Amino acid sequence: MGRHFCVSEGNLYIFTTGGEFLLDLNVFPGELNLFEAEVGWKLSPWIAVAEDVLQRSVDRASIILQLNDYSYMQVSSGLLEDYFRAAFLGLTPQAMDLPPLRGSFEPSPGRSAGRQPLSFCSGHQR
Repeated sequence: MGRHFCVSEGNLYIFTTGGEFLLDLNVFPGELNLFEAEVGWKLSPWIAVAEDVLQRSVDRASIILQLNDYSYMQVSSGLLEDYFRAAFLGLTPQAMDLPPLRGSFEPSPGRSAGRQPLSFCSGHQR
């Protein structure tokens, strides 16, 4: 349960679980080009997806997210897309028979568990 983010296939996923409210997307400066009119993005009650995000923008967004109590969580993009569809349709993940969003909170070697480093979801290399 909580507030999380993940990067997969070049997309930034910001999502909540357990009834948490999604972060106000206005906290991201326009220069990051995440949720602006000229870029691809989508929003549902539990998840926001910024598409084809530059690494520089991901790095800065991760700082903003961590300052707002979001933690990195490694989750497959397929499951996150299903989660988006469920929320968009107004269904709970349980109604769509989706597994609970679970992922890895393990910090990278040499990092403390306090602030999670940004890394890519399963199947994607830097």
